[in-house]
Amino acid sequence: MKCLSCGADNRPGRRFCGNCGQALSRRCSECGFENDAEDRFCGGCGIALADPSGGPAEPAIAAPIAAS
Repeated sequence: MKCLSCGADNRPGRRFCGNCGQALSRRCSECGFENDAEDRFCGGCGIALADPSGGPAEPAIAAPIAAS
């Protein structure tokens, strides 16, 4: 698995990068499923995952535009 932080290749099964120590997966706060670090949506329950930088996740469906 390639580290999103430093680009290093890591062998399967690692949870943290052997080069920089960055987490290689993200646990869903709703269901606890272990997702790959680059996943935008949870593979266990489908919700949008928080941005790896700590910011809010993008919504899965855009809000409708109000008619004027």
